[in-house]
Amino acid sequence: MMMSVIASPANGGTKQSFKRSPRPLRGLPGPPIWPKARAGAMTLTLLACFSGCSLLDHIDEIMTLGDYARDKEVQEKIVNSIDTHYDALLTAIKSGKIKKYSNQKEILQVFGEPILIKRIETPGQHQEQWLYRHGLPMKAKDKVYLYFDAKGKLLQYEQGSIPW
Repeated sequence: MMMSVIASPANGGTKQSFKRSPRPLRGLPGPPIWPKARAGAMTLTLLACFSGCSLLDHIDEIMTLGDYARDKEVQEKIVNSIDTHYDALLTAIKSGKIKKYSNQKEILQVFGEPILIKRIETPGQHQEQWLYRHGLPMKAKDKVYLYFDAKGKLLQYEQGSIPW
């Protein structure tokens, strides 16, 4: 694009011309980011409005997940711990030593926290089902369920494979 400057007393009365580069020079800021930031803020606002208060109710959990996502070392330690505990549980089941651990407290001390705890309500009976598996879904081909009664006593265990 060719630009011209008309002769005036301010420029000494001479006509000057120059070319404007179609792209910005290095080091100079590009287009303003405000439209993108405004669109992002609008999206978050709409998401919060349409999701009701549920998003705000779980803000602490969301922030914790964000922290875990940023800290790869912590993730690796957690996955290794889950895998170690799961392997120990499999060894105890194969050797028959699982019967030695009769309640939830002993199971937690030796095999750590389960991946999932599900409460099962049947007429006249309350049970908990604990799921143990490897920490990474790609590696988790097998699973173990432990069943406890309302008092926390180990009733039975069940081994299976995950169909994926």
